[in-house]
Amino acid sequence: MYEIRVNVNKNRLYMTVKGFMDFMESKIFANSVLQEANKLKPGFGCVSDLSEFVPGNEEVRNIVMDAVHNAQNIGAGPAMRVVKQKDLLVENQLSSSLGYGITQVYSYEEADKKLDGWLLLMN
Repeated sequence: MYEIRVNVNKNRLYMTVKGFMDFMESKIFANSVLQEANKLKPGFGCVSDLSEFVPGNEEVRNIVMDAVHNAQNIGAGPAMRVVKQKDLLVENQLSSSLGYGITQVYSYEEADKKLDGWLLLMN
């Protein structure tokens, strides 16, 4: 199951992926992410929650991760990833090893507060 939503007023993309996902659903998810991201202005905030994601296989995992990164590459500004507290160290190491900077947070609310603060600094 997944949910993708945008908040045009805040210029944000939110992605949640939970449970098992097969190949076909991962391809639909990837296309939906790009469609929704294209509704936003350059510099949009990107928040993803993959903490309960169970990929069907490595190919599915890569499709989902690529979709998140592609959204960031088409004009996203700051990126946040919602993680479970016990996963924070692993996520930080993974983000660093892949060469991209995503701030880890524990909730969408925390992500919104950080993104709101970032926008205040930029204006």
